[in-house]
Amino acid sequence: MPSHIFTRVGAWRESAVSNERSADVAKAENEPNARLHAMDYMVYAYLQLARDGDARRVLDEAPRVAGAKPTVRSVPYALAAIPARYAMERSAWKEAAQLQLQASRFPFTEAITHFARAIGAARSGDAAAAERDVQELVRIVEALKATKDAYWTVEVEVQRLSGAAWVAFAKGSRGEALNLMRAAADLEDKSEKAAVSPARIVPARELLGDMLLESGRPGDALAEYERS
Repeated sequence: MPSHIFTRVGAWRESAVSNERSADVAKAENEPNARLHAMDYMVYAYLQLARDGDARRVLDEAPRVAGAKPTVRSVPYALAAIPARYAMERSAWKEAAQLQLQASRFPFTEAITHFARAIGAARSGDAAAAERDVQELVRIVEALKATKDAYWTVEVEVQRLSGAAWVAFAKGSRGEALNLMRAAADLEDKSEKAAVSPARIVPARELLGDMLLESGRPGDALAEYERS
């Protein structure tokens, strides 16, 4: 799939165009599952290009795609990832904190919303709300472990560590926060992204850079952004 190659090498305009074509073909051929998958990739590319208006258009359109099967993992993934990406890429933390959870048979898609809400609430100063979503991530990690889903266990554990890090940061425990955030980034570095997604909602190492920047350490933050 050419759009996957474009996305991996950061050819954002080509990724956007390729996925626009893919979504149009899927719509014409009544393939709503493939259409939503392409739309998630479109939103990611648009946001890298600061085409927020186009991303918003897709965000509004996605829930109206009829006939998509919730048993196909790309469907609940896209429906959870698109609004989470749109909020978090724009640093709209209060918006992220208010995302609505959509029930899914795939726990890792529900984790996306809990992750975005945890980061959004913590970075908006509501540590208590963030902690509630972190506890939901704990529950999902344990559920994934029980089903021996090693890949998604790691991915959601990264989200849990990241959420816990920003809760600690919001409470003023900056040393603990940085240790947790660095652990999340190091763990994520050991795992590849899944093909269902163009990228993590926000890379853990980018979140580490944000935390270092907010801690008054711009040089260290730059190093983490470059690694990301």
